[in-house]
Amino acid sequence: TIKLDAHLGLNPENELDRLHELLENHTAIPFILDGKIQGWSRWVIESLEESHKIIDNTGALISAEVNIKLKEYLRDIE
Repeated sequence: TIKLDAHLGLNPENELDRLHELLENHTAIPFILDGKIQGWSRWVIESLEESHKIIDNTGALISAEVNIKLKEYLRDIE
């Protein structure tokens, strides 16, 4: 589960758009935690579920939680 919050200096709507794009394109990406790549594998987003927690009076998303299911991407070895 990832928390996307405008108070943490990001735009939750933009981040959700990026995650949906990665899901739809089956893009293999490294797993990054605390700004550091973890391991050598790449991962694809298998599914995601989002929950909008805070929306302001203009309809802008302020905070959301996203449950992401990842699958390791294995390339064929020739």
